[in-house]
Amino acid sequence: MKKFQFTLQKLLDIRAFREKEAETNLGRAVAAREAIVLRLAEIAREEVKTRRSLWSSLKTPGELSLHENYLTRLHTEREKQEKALVEAELVVEEMRKIYIKAHQERLIVSKLRERKEAEWKAEGLKQQDAILDDIVNAREYRKSQNIL
Repeated sequence: MKKFQFTLQKLLDIRAFREKEAETNLGRAVAAREAIVLRLAEIAREEVKTRRSLWSSLKTPGELSLHENYLTRLHTEREKQEKALVEAELVVEEMRKIYIKAHQERLIVSKLRERKEAEWKAEGLKQQDAILDDIVNAREYRKSQNIL
């Protein structure tokens, strides 16, 4: 029996490649979003640390001004990162949709391949059964010819 060949194998390979590419892009988008989340956590820690040091000891007006300027910069940076986080969430959702679509497209062709391979195996079993039947029938025929 000849080897199984799926006529749409190239299409399956292309769809598998696209799925892998979409998965990689989704991973990159998630990593970028997580980097922003980490930066926001870092900014929050810096704000808490600065506020604690501001109230821990008496400061000169110059030191108070420096602390306030630093807190203002942290606040601006936090707002910028929050906007970037919203954009990153949108990108992640878009990449997730693209991945899901690519996965479904590959899955359709994979299921078709599985079905065709199952049909090929069933046909192979039919052929084997037919050959075995022929062998048994031939043997029986030969036995009956010898007896007569």
